[in-house]
Amino acid sequence: MSRARLVACVATMVGAGAVTLATHFAAWPWPLQQAMRDWAMHSGGLVATTLATGLMLGVSRQPDGAERDALLRIALGVPLAITLLHELGQWIWPDGARDGFDALRDCALNVVGALLAVRLLRGQRPASAPASPPAGWNG
Repeated sequence: MSRARLVACVATMVGAGAVTLATHFAAWPWPLQQAMRDWAMHSGGLVATTLATGLMLGVSRQPDGAERDALLRIALGVPLAITLLHELGQWIWPDGARDGFDALRDCALNVVGALLAVRLLRGQRPASAPASPPAGWNG
């Protein structure tokens, strides 16, 4: 993988993680804080954790094939399963003024964030070998 692609992937991970942490610790002014908590925190958190999991597993160093697909499934499945279980717990035992829509919205945002991160990871290909010469070339 090229250095620029790796930097873009890590920068996205750090940015999404920073937005998630800033939202968690109520760093935004009130109207923006509520909107960020409702609409950005879950998807940003899943982008960051899915990218981190995929990069730690070495998805970007694997060539296309069954092993790369298995690593992508792990990078997608583990953070998503944990957060969906969290949302199930929020649905069953709500904390404060939450309703069913909150849990469903958060589940959908978790899925969107995880799928976005997997899409970014799929774009991270290992550095390819030099192109083969055209057919019939005797150089």
